[in-house]
Amino acid sequence: MTTYCLEDFIADGAFFAAAKRGDLEYLSEIKKGLLDHPYQKKTAENIFYLIHTLKIQKPEVSDGEIETDWLLLKHRIEDKKKKKQFSLLFWMSGIAAVLIIGFVGISVFRQDRIVGKEMVLSYFDKIKNESNKVQLVLNPKKTLELESDSADIELQENGSVVVNSTSILFPNEKEKRKYKDAIAQLSQLIVPKGKRSTLTFSDGTKIWINSGSKILYPQIFEKDKREIYVDGEVFIEAAKDRNRPLIIHTEKMDVQVLGTSFNVRAYRKQQLTSVTLVTGEVEVQTNKDNKIVLFPNQLLEYSCGKTKVSNVDVYDYTCWKDGVMKFNGTPLKVILSQLSQYYDVNFVFDTDMPNIKYIGKLDLNEDLNKVLNTITLTAPIRFDTQDDGTVKTILVIDK
Repeated sequence: MTTYCLEDFIADGAFFAAAKRGDLEYLSEIKKGLLDHPYQKKTAENIFYLIHTLKIQKPEVSDGEIETDWLLLKHRIEDKKKKKQFSLLFWMSGIAAVLIIGFVGISVFRQDRIVGKEMVLSYFDKIKNESNKVQLVLNPKKTLELESDSADIELQENGSVVVNSTSILFPNEKEKRKYKDAIAQLSQLIVPKGKRSTLTFSDGTKIWINSGSKILYPQIFEKDKREIYVDGEVFIEAAKDRNRPLIIHTEKMDVQVLGTSFNVRAYRKQQLTSVTLVTGEVEVQTNKDNKIVLFPNQLLEYSCGKTKVSNVDVYDYTCWKDGVMKFNGTPLKVILSQLSQYYDVNFVFDTDMPNIKYIGKLDLNEDLNKVLNTITLTAPIRFDTQDDGTVKTILVIDK
């Protein structure tokens, strides 16, 4: 059998075109033909997802330049293999050079899903959240804007969608099948600042989605696993299924469970990522390839490559789903930062603001003004609201 390498797949016009449009049926046929050659099968899959994710253009360089760069490519790949790292190279359009994309230290539960995970997570950057309403994106041509500040969404086994106890959409198999792009087959739930939502899957798994969060998920889980992608904060009650682990993918870590309840805070623009376990057991795998098992009442925090596990009162970290914020010696600036996310306002601090710590609870179902008044009863500060019609800014001033 002919041996195919990375440059062969790049040079193949049909393969390149299929990869750019994300044609998974084409990739499946290629992989079937390479069943007895797992290394070539893996190479084909990796370069397919790389071309699709990075929107690589075919090179327009001379044969001599390509030959020279290919020799450099093979040399670099051999170096990376010795260090047990993954590296892929591609040619930038019109430039006789290569750029190495390193997949070092990024690990998930199945090695054959490495590139796939990165492709999906990178899609969060493309999601536009210009609406102030909760958006349910079922496919590239069907987006639903939900009026409620706290939408309850249920996915039925037949594919229909129920919002706040009202069925609003029924399955259209013909419409589903026409989207071959891997991302287009995933649904999106976009929860802007100031809104909340819940999502219940047909297997009974329920997710509370905090404000300023986005998730990607399949309409119906696969037979061997349940995968959800998160940018933001979610609380999950996972239905027990020993044959199908639930895997929560985030930028810095993955969480795998069989059936339990836990909180994940993983906003992509924030350095700190955390997992708080309420019941059951979870396995957390960070980008540093550390696998850590958490037990009830434990908090895992991951930041700047460092992991910390501590015993906590889990309600302090999960009460947001009940419309409550609970604090125990929490700095005021941290509290207001969370309120900023929850109510979609911008707090500006007086330069001489003292380092105030707050103990107590706030009812997030209340109007923002009532919440701020509650804070002023115990903290020596006052609030001055400015509203230019687009962004509400609240000045925090020392009394």
